[in-house]
Amino acid sequence: MPKTRITAADILLIAGIMLAAVLLILPRDGSPGDSFTVMCENGETKYPLHVNNRFTVTSSGVTLTVVSENGRVWVESSDCGDGICKKTGAVSKSGEAIICLPAKVSVTVDGKEASDEDFIVG
Repeated sequence: MPKTRITAADILLIAGIMLAAVLLILPRDGSPGDSFTVMCENGETKYPLHVNNRFTVTSSGVTLTVVSENGRVWVESSDCGDGICKKTGAVSKSGEAIICLPAKVSVTVDGKEASDEDFIVG
């Protein structure tokens, strides 16, 4: 009986499943977000969600076109092959995310920044 070896694709699949499980566990309050963070191998960048924007992200040899419009963000196009990031559609609520495993890119909607004040009198 031949032995099977774990390939890079197997490791990527396992990492993707683990990432999806973690994202499902994270608390989401369902409130509209005020910004979104794009994380890739080059670092992370935060963008305001209320500003209409279109830009490309290239990571791991894959190019994605990310669009934010009317308080929503989505991946418009990607040459990753599987296209799951495009099929996810638009996200707008705090904690929602779009993941592209082949590109190693995540787009996550961030919640509104909490203020330091406990209450305001006046």
